[in-house]
Amino acid sequence: MHSIQDSCKRWIANFLSLFTQTKSFRDNPIIGNAVLNRLGLHVLRVILAHGIFWFRQNILFFLVDSAERRQLRNQGYLLVSDVLSETQFQDLQQAFYQADIKLHSSRQGNTLTHSRLLTPELQSQLDNIPSIIDCPAILNRLRYASAMMLSPWFYFLRIENSHQTEQDPQKKPHADAFHPTMKAWLFLHDVTLDRGPFCYYPGSHKLSLKRLRWEYQQSLSARSSNDLYTARGSFRLAEEDRIQLGLGEEKVFTVPANTLIIANTFGFHFRGQAPNGAIRDALWASSWRAPFLPLPLPDSQSLRAFFYKKMQQHL
Repeated sequence: MHSIQDSCKRWIANFLSLFTQTKSFRDNPIIGNAVLNRLGLHVLRVILAHGIFWFRQNILFFLVDSAERRQLRNQGYLLVSDVLSETQFQDLQQAFYQADIKLHSSRQGNTLTHSRLLTPELQSQLDNIPSIIDCPAILNRLRYASAMMLSPWFYFLRIENSHQTEQDPQKKPHADAFHPTMKAWLFLHDVTLDRGPFCYYPGSHKLSLKRLRWEYQQSLSARSSNDLYTARGSFRLAEEDRIQLGLGEEKVFTVPANTLIIANTFGFHFRGQAPNGAIRDALWASSWRAPFLPLPLPDSQSLRAFFYKKMQQHL
């Protein structure tokens, strides 16, 4: 009896996950169902999520000027130089390099990722950081790019290349999810080629017929893919796929300090190669929330606290 009840609960949970950001073909038997995907389940989720995102983003048109809206729409990324004043940028550098903050570390292949979620409690301990994070020059652009008024998650982030020989999976071109997502980096130093810069295929975020056909083909085999990330819904882009999709060469973001890069990571992107010991430091922001929510989540302290609590539970 209990096993039947447990099975029903799992089925209901898996079904309800269809209406969330859940993306794993391997872990969710409905999302990964071969028959349902042959009938177009994955493509339907992709189309609905993009339509809702477009609707939400257009509601928030007033947050950025028309030139920046056009760049995000056409290219899938936004680059803003000298986004902070000199004083604000120095305050940010001081907080990152001089504050006694322990970064949490993880390894992916030959890359070490050191990060720390800037919770409200931690922000309150760092002079001027709350005002920098809430700076309209940053926050309004991130809100528009994520199609949410609710502030994204902010982290201190250090990417470090190590001496391991295993390849970092994030250095292979990929899309993060089936729906538009926002990631942003405010670099704390000049990013040169030898620091492994962020790379992006301009225009690859667009939901063209070619992309939909490719998404459909990927969905048919994703669950059984030998690539764990593909099986979990973050599709990898092979060179033949790039040609098939009609994408040009990647844009390599070698940029000066105090540059903000915002990207729609449904578009294909990757970390650049770098020698052992190379380090890239940034204030990093990310937003993955509620792809099927028809209206932008408002910004409020209670919602911020709720999502930060959820994030900390997974750290």
